[in-house]
Amino acid sequence: MKHDTTPDRRRDEDKVARVIRVAEEVLAQAYRGASRQEMIESQLRVRESVVREMRRRLR
Repeated sequence: MKHDTTPDRRRDEDKVARVIRVAEEVLAQAYRGASRQEMIESQLRVRESVVREMRRRLR
């Protein structure tokens, strides 16, 4: 079993942070022209997707 070394772990953390920043930017752009109801529905879909992925990874 390969153990995470500090540089590997740091690289993975940087990658995750970059993906999150890009997702936030994309959502911010999408929400600029959206109605309040569209924003709420979108946020619920995103939350459901994140929860599904977390559950999948915990299995």
